[in-house]
Amino acid sequence: GMWRMLSAAFVSASPSARSVQVLNGFLGGLNERDKPMFERLLDEASADQALSEWLPLLQTSVKLDRRGCERLLLSLAQGKASIEMYQFLAYGSVTSELAEPELAPLVRAIAIQNGGVLVAMEILAMYRYGEKVPFGPELASLARAILPRVPLSRKNHQLDFSISLLVRKFMIGPDAEAAARALLKNIRSVIDDHSLSLYDCDDVIAALFAVQPLAALDELIGDVADQELRS
Repeated sequence: GMWRMLSAAFVSASPSARSVQVLNGFLGGLNERDKPMFERLLDEASADQALSEWLPLLQTSVKLDRRGCERLLLSLAQGKASIEMYQFLAYGSVTSELAEPELAPLVRAIAIQNGGVLVAMEILAMYRYGEKVPFGPELASLARAILPRVPLSRKNHQLDFSISLLVRKFMIGPDAEAAARALLKNIRSVIDDHSLSLYDCDDVIAALFAVQPLAALDELIGDVADQELRS
């Protein structure tokens, strides 16, 4: 059928000529007409030697649901797709219809992969982006576990914005203080060794002062103030 023809053309094309949008356009339309067939084709793609590395991107042809999460968890366990492929789950409101208990295991599984912390952070940062909704304890504890592990680097220009979003969402209240302090210590460390400047992480620092002002004062300014008092 049409899927066999499209997927065969995709696989045989040179990497620079491949357009996954054509496959996703077909899958998105198929999902509306014949959802069982859509599910079957994605199950087949996840087992296909050539298509399995593209599965996370193919899965974004529709909003993610429980079945899609299970498929992606299996894909992660098999290690067929690069961790960067899962970055696409952060965009286009793909995760917006998932309940938190469905999203949390997927984000956790991504975070423990080599290079997965940044990907997991982006997915969490974009989950229900712009919605003024409270988040439950499952995602909050996950975000607090991930944020202190984020590698702070000047190479990632989106980093300051994404971390600041998560800080404002999940670093509120006494339960978050330990995680906030761990993140603040990391920020202080990379500023002290000149890996980053204050300008590189001004959004994150502003967010931390907004939600954890005492911890931020203590970790970023406290020892400086102590030294000045002693001198």
